[in-house]
Amino acid sequence: MRGRVTAFGSVAVLVAAAGLAAALSAGSTAGQVLYPPPPAGDPVASAAAGAAAEVDLSSRSFVGDVSLTTHRVGLSGTESYTLVYQAPDRSELIPPSPAGGTLITIGDIGYAEDSFSASGRGWFYYKVPRGEPTGARMATVYLEIFLHNPAVVFTPGGYQLVVVTTVPPGQARLPLNGAGEEETVATASLKDGRIASEVVTFHMPRSSSTIRVRYKDFGSAPAIPTPAGAQKAPTLP
Repeated sequence: MRGRVTAFGSVAVLVAAAGLAAALSAGSTAGQVLYPPPPAGDPVASAAAGAAAEVDLSSRSFVGDVSLTTHRVGLSGTESYTLVYQAPDRSELIPPSPAGGTLITIGDIGYAEDSFSASGRGWFYYKVPRGEPTGARMATVYLEIFLHNPAVVFTPGGYQLVVVTTVPPGQARLPLNGAGEEETVATASLKDGRIASEVVTFHMPRSSSTIRVRYKDFGSAPAIPTPAGAQKAPTLP
């Protein structure tokens, strides 16, 4: 299942963003070793960023131009993707390569594209594993970071949210990231009352990743069809 493996490399970072949202709702640990404590939130900035996120999320569809830059021992580089949102429960992650690897989520079912036969491309379907984004959340999780969050401040670069957490040994989201302090910095740029772009950077003990998303085509994104003829994904040994 080459397509699923290719797409899941980026989904892992999306899951990290979902983990950030969970950490915010549960409370974070201020940094004392690697990072300074995050600044106190600004009620005016928090309200403005939250209202802009609401505008984006109220759209029936949108497209995001996404770039993912990763720095890790043995794995560094930048990948680009197209992210499509279709209310109420569909999202699509499309890599630039024509060789396949598109990932669609509809509710709690994922569809992974792969060139698995001589006849051309095909699709596998599977139950989205627990803890990974389902439905439209794969596309909206970045916006949800700024939704109803009192820790947002305004900076010259835009509306910003800084979270510092401590990951105990054995609980790192990905083992290669390591345990210890992590800092996440999310910055949103607003235009015409909505979030037009976001930059989310994860600083982890052994790696760092930066996601950049530029939103467009609000209300006019292409439809996300249910893949026809999808086969059930095989169970890996």
